[in-house]
Amino acid sequence: MEVLFGIAILPLICLGVMILTAVVVLFTLQRGTRAISKQLKEQKNTLAEPGSGNTRWARGDLTSALKPKKTEQLMNTCSACGGENAAGSSSCAYCGRAL
Repeated sequence: MEVLFGIAILPLICLGVMILTAVVVLFTLQRGTRAISKQLKEQKNTLAEPGSGNTRWARGDLTSALKPKKTEQLMNTCSACGGENAAGSSSCAYCGRAL
């Protein structure tokens, strides 16, 4: 009789563990979904604020291209070896000759 009771209780324990695992997984997924949804709402509000940076993508304005900014030349090129050196350096970092 005890053997039959042991055989009958094992599937019930397994079934209980499976149900408990399913409940924990569903709770975790629901909580994660809420967190992701909250982050998306915050991101949407940030993009909608004027002056918050480049909002072309948020506005759907993908046809107008950004104009490249003019940059100053920050590198000096060595006339002997062609190596690029930082602006203001007096000698080439590659060959050692005076710039």
